[in-house]
Amino acid sequence: MPPFKAPEKSPEGGAPWVRDMAESGRLPDGVTETDLRRAVASYYGKISFIDDRVGRILDTLEQRGMSGDTVVMFTSDHGEMAGDRRRINKRVFYEESARVPLIVSYPGVTRPGTTSEALTDTLDLFATFLELAGCEPSRRCMGRSLLPVLDGSDPAGKEEVFSEVARGTDSGRLARTTMVRTRRHKYALDDLGRGFLLYDMERDPAESRNLVGMPEHAGLEQELRDRIFRFLLREQWARYFPGARTR
Repeated sequence: MPPFKAPEKSPEGGAPWVRDMAESGRLPDGVTETDLRRAVASYYGKISFIDDRVGRILDTLEQRGMSGDTVVMFTSDHGEMAGDRRRINKRVFYEESARVPLIVSYPGVTRPGTTSEALTDTLDLFATFLELAGCEPSRRCMGRSLLPVLDGSDPAGKEEVFSEVARGTDSGRLARTTMVRTRRHKYALDDLGRGFLLYDMERDPAESRNLVGMPEHAGLEQELRDRIFRFLLREQWARYFPGARTR
């Protein structure tokens, strides 16, 4: 198994809630490196099993002459820390947990082996399915169809995506946390509006240096905090007040 990422370090002089978020959810000291390697090897075995079964579905489409006019999308509801930062499971905003697979085969539109850096989230899949089926867009769905990204008419896609997670902390709180991911930065707040995570994903894709609370990034924090607040307000109005403006 490949080596695991080391546990994250809190910023120098960071606020107590930042340390609490950084340290909560780690595996107990009694869980050894060997224990983790065995668990993750088992997890990889399950991934191989799923890969084999997906392959059988694709083979069947080919055998029945349906592969040329069938759109296939493979994704997952969440990621997996898989031992990195001494964590198993999900419920954190690190890439291993928040970034999920999305593989699309759209005959005549997508090309095998190509990738996209466009931001998207699982809400966009529903909007995409509706457009593929020739249906009217849903007034309730906050997602956007991925077809412009897939066909190249809007390869950049969204400017931001959001994620929300309820997680327990070592201090005993159950915090509902919200994250915004732009094309360059990732920022997260707890349910009291306190920032606890800020990464420059362009310069630090491994998320090794948490910039939250640093004076030189105060303006950036405010901008990203405003994005989250606007998202939360927009989501509530759109859900509970029919006809409310969403854009």
